[in-house]
Amino acid sequence: MKKMMRLSVLCAAGILFSQTAFAADEKIGFVDLGKLMQESTAYQGFMMQREKEFKSVSASLDKEQKALAEKERKIAEDGNDSSKAELGKKLDKLDKEKKEFGAKIANAELKLREYTEQGLKKIQDEAITPVMASLAKEYDFDAILNVNTALYVSDKVNVTEEAVKQINEKLPKLDFPKIKLSDAKKPAKKKK
Repeated sequence: MKKMMRLSVLCAAGILFSQTAFAADEKIGFVDLGKLMQESTAYQGFMMQREKEFKSVSASLDKEQKALAEKERKIAEDGNDSSKAELGKKLDKLDKEKKEFGAKIANAELKLREYTEQGLKKIQDEAITPVMASLAKEYDFDAILNVNTALYVSDKVNVTEEAVKQINEKLPKLDFPKIKLSDAKKPAKKKK
């Protein structure tokens, strides 16, 4: 039993030492991704434009929602003075407008999410990934990891400042597209 225990301890120690020796052959660099995004001119400008576009779209949708609420109030107010057929037409028209408005909201949310994902992917593909590959080659790193995954990182292997500089040179600006509310698909007509 003691021999088996010793053998197990020796095997575990051998595995630990072999992994340590293997890790010593690897050269790893680090970047602070939070700082990278915070200081990326393309990312910051893109996100400011996104926020501005969101506010603009929200204001437009709020205005349209208030107009629909006013129409609904007016129909309710005029309901006693209208014939049932006329009231039915007004309510059908209002219902159609509400569905179209709902489609506009869904389209705006979809476009906001879609454009944000596309922009972030562009920053990743056109700036971050190529710069990381370039820095890995320049510093002879086998990998570059986020500094937040490590307990300690020497300044010798932290290339955040150089990464920020190169990313800003590679992609100084990225524009957020305008969201067109008129692009919302109208609800499908019911088949009779």
